[in-house]
Amino acid sequence: MTFTLTPSRRRVLKTLAALALARRVDSAFAQSTTSLPPKLVNAVYTRQILIITVCLLVAQMVLIAALLVRRSRLRLMADALRAGEARHGALLRALPDLLFVLNRDGVYLDYYAPEVSGLYAPPECFLGKHVRDIMPPDLAVRFERAFAEALVSREPVVTEYALDMTSGRCEYEARIVRCGDDKILSIVRDVTARKASERALADGEAALRASHIDNQTLAARLIVAQETERQRISRDLHDDLSQKLAVLNIEVTRLAADSPPEIRRRVDDISASVNEIAEHVHDLSHQLHPSRPEALGLVPAIRGVCVDMSRQHGITVEFRDDDVPLRIDGAISLCAYRLVQEALRNVVKHSGATRARVELTGVGSTLKLVVVDEGRGFVPDATGLSGLGLLSMRERVKLLDGEFGIHSEPGMGTRLEVRMPLAASVSHVLAADEQSPV
Repeated sequence: MTFTLTPSRRRVLKTLAALALARRVDSAFAQSTTSLPPKLVNAVYTRQILIITVCLLVAQMVLIAALLVRRSRLRLMADALRAGEARHGALLRALPDLLFVLNRDGVYLDYYAPEVSGLYAPPECFLGKHVRDIMPPDLAVRFERAFAEALVSREPVVTEYALDMTSGRCEYEARIVRCGDDKILSIVRDVTARKASERALADGEAALRASHIDNQTLAARLIVAQETERQRISRDLHDDLSQKLAVLNIEVTRLAADSPPEIRRRVDDISASVNEIAEHVHDLSHQLHPSRPEALGLVPAIRGVCVDMSRQHGITVEFRDDDVPLRIDGAISLCAYRLVQEALRNVVKHSGATRARVELTGVGSTLKLVVVDEGRGFVPDATGLSGLGLLSMRERVKLLDGEFGIHSEPGMGTRLEVRMPLAASVSHVLAADEQSPV
């Protein structure tokens, strides 16, 4: 047993040492006073007795005070212990987890469970038993590995497993930590509901992604169908209506030649109107399905669009190109051409700008298109888009696996930036559209 020299014990020892010293002094004084008169000796003895009595009283008082202090400390320690036990009990009652204490060999020593029904086996069946005797064999092997890892690790070892309970199959998460030198604490939580929620969330996300892919495929098919229909209408206008207008104009010209002068002027006006209608039909045919990218190439075609916009709407459109390949996939050329058309229409209709700039650049295996104006700008919505035209542009770019970005602020103009891979292809969309029963 170890003896601890506390302050109170130190004071008692000092008092006893003083008493022993007083006795030795008294003994020495008695030997030295044998030759003194009896009255003087009695007076000296009386004084010594008083001193000894006072010392004894002081020693008793110090001893009593030390005992009282010790008792007070013990009472405080007992109160703190009860408070700690109450706090720990409240924490245990509030926890939904199961707690198991095992020795380093995997034998169950103690447990805590909010409800005994939540245990895999009754306490009397597993206390004092090895984990191999209680758990299924494959799970017992996993636990033994986790126990060995926890004994040499400062971090908790997490093990997830499932058990067939009376209420059905339940999933658990065990956090295993070392408890002292030779014990293991396993904190087990029922995560059945959480796992079910995670699976439901994952299924919902998968369904959402599938729906998003379906929407993208539908948008791609709509764009392809739109271009196909535009091509058909353009062909009909060019091959049918334009030819009929040309024949009509020839007949009107013949009629004018055979008519009197006063009627010829009226016929000439009709011929001019027919020519104007034919020109509009021709322009509409080329807008529906432009032949410039195929006939001239992408760079001359976009330069022509810029010139047409400048001439028709009185704005200055600057065009720059750099390192653009001469041969570009038809889908890429058509998409870039359509994007420039739509972007410049937005400049004319919405921005109020008098100047715009179009940049077309070949960057490695990608084609970069930038359209900038210095107009009034706008506030893009949460998706960065705020109009059907912009939505259509974005879907065109996504159809070719490209990137679409638009940056604008009120009063700061608008910048449209697109990157498309030069090797992009829409064959998979066309194939899907051909196989569609609709």
